[in-house]
Amino acid sequence: MYFPGIEAFLAIVRTESISKAAELLHLSQAAVSYRLKTLEQEMGGLLVKRIKGAPKISLTPKGENFL
Repeated sequence: MYFPGIEAFLAIVRTESISKAAELLHLSQAAVSYRLKTLEQEMGGLLVKRIKGAPKISLTPKGENFL
């Protein structure tokens, strides 16, 4: 299991934002996105719905189950 990805996923869920999760983890937004993408590849599907300009993220059904 990819633990940095899990850490990023949980921070995203907590803050409802990839950029705020990056601040919380003291990482760049790109690093958090990379960790999430790597976790999603390991899990075999998207965990987070990415909608550009949306005020906050939402989880996919797979993301809800993983949480």
